[in-house]
Amino acid sequence: MSIPDRIGRLGRAYVGVIKDKIDAELSERETALDELDASAGRERPGKSVPPPPASELSDVDSLMRRAEEKIAAARRGMEARQELAPPTAAPVVAVSDTNPLAADYRVLGLPLGASLGEVQAAYDDLIRRSDPQRFPENSNEQAQARRILDRVNQAYEKIRRENNPTEDRFAKLEL
Repeated sequence: MSIPDRIGRLGRAYVGVIKDKIDAELSERETALDELDASAGRERPGKSVPPPPASELSDVDSLMRRAEEKIAAARRGMEARQELAPPTAAPVVAVSDTNPLAADYRVLGLPLGASLGEVQAAYDDLIRRSDPQRFPENSNEQAQARRILDRVNQAYEKIRRENNPTEDRFAKLEL
């Protein structure tokens, strides 16, 4: 039997014991109330169970407070982890009608008008991360990586041509 199964069985057994104790306490109180009502000569219409003594209420209240504190601490921890986690998407840049390269900068995850060095660094990082060779052959992930790689290459070429137009002119020269 595995450890999780053992823990589960122990937990269920413990809950069963507690439930039995609660049921026994409730039936004793109900019996005592029935006896009191019978000796007083009156019928109890709803046979409601009286509230537990104040000492038990303070225990329940303290347990509830501790549980609420643990939940709040867990939420704070989760929020802190989310704040520290790297962003899952590229920064959002408003697409400008005046600059046709805004979408290309957004593909590379850069602000509009980033330097050529920043563009090159972002391009190199994205090329490395979206290399189709990193994924199993003929898989959906590999096909998606190819599409991403094509889009990154297109964006980089457009930005490079715009920021360094002389490079293409010299590339076309024949000697």
